[in-house]
Amino acid sequence: MDEPRPDRPETQHRAPVLHLHGWTDYFYNLPMARSWAHAGHQFYALDLRKYGRSLRASQSPGYVEDLTHYYAEINEAVRIIGQENPQAPAPIIHAHSTGGLVAALWAQEHPDAAGALVLNAPWLEVPGDLPARAAVDGLVSP
Repeated sequence: MDEPRPDRPETQHRAPVLHLHGWTDYFYNLPMARSWAHAGHQFYALDLRKYGRSLRASQSPGYVEDLTHYYAEINEAVRIIGQENPQAPAPIIHAHSTGGLVAALWAQEHPDAAGALVLNAPWLEVPGDLPARAAVDGLVSP
């Protein structure tokens, strides 16, 4: 039997997947996208503002003062995904690194908008012991 594909009737009601990349990154992981698609999920990836294909010449790459600025982009992506998959459940949000932090914060504010979160190495806090974290905080805070 062939692997399921999103265009087959038996897979049309599976949750679509929205991928959020990490810091200094953008979406380029085609094997991962194919893996979700072969499992029967429509796959979407969002290049957040000031990253990858969204970066404009006048912008500072990857700089944002408030992670909630990304919520508008995620909300719009989820809206479009819902329009394109009207019979499917709420999307799975798949996120890597700082994308995991953004996804977790967004999901807390929008508890019914996602069916699940899949976090790959989420950057939820500065790693290390207390002195190392204090040193990094001193560098990052200003």
